[in-house]
Amino acid sequence: MSEVQEPKDALTLPELAELSAIGANCAASALAMVLGRDVIAGALRQVEGAHYRPGVDWSTGVVFEAHGFLSGLVAILLRAPSSGTLGALVADDSSEAEIESAVRELGNIVASHTVSAIADEIGGSILLSVPTLVLEQADAFLTTLAGERKAAYCFESDLFGSDGERVAAIVFVPDAVAEPHA
Repeated sequence: MSEVQEPKDALTLPELAELSAIGANCAASALAMVLGRDVIAGALRQVEGAHYRPGVDWSTGVVFEAHGFLSGLVAILLRAPSSGTLGALVADDSSEAEIESAVRELGNIVASHTVSAIADEIGGSILLSVPTLVLEQADAFLTTLAGERKAAYCFESDLFGSDGERVAAIVFVPDAVAEPHA
């Protein structure tokens, strides 16, 4: 079992933006694998934490705390779960419990791929908490969490299907941002 590494000194805003973009591209690949269709990451949106509001109203989300070499929140935001939004993970006649389980599993897969890509890039380990599943107003829930953590910045990338439809968003809320060097 791997040990949790000590947190890295705060990264600069450009470093965090680059890591977030790397994570978003990996999240798109993981989501594409799960849904069985093409998914690409849109442009990274960087917002001061106090002004962060998700770019779209997302009803559903899976939120994780990240600890280790880099800490903060990682969230996957989705539209209302259904066989259309969850692909082969659920059948048309799936129960509410089966849909909730599928959303958690989708969140685990996407977040773990995202965080692994970021950890590989910085050469450290990052562990994720047990997921928090939010089935109503996930966008408001994440905004509240970012506010409670007094986040300096939030990084969000929409994930698009090949038809241009927003399939999900991946959001990274780092705990610390270093001041730029003078």
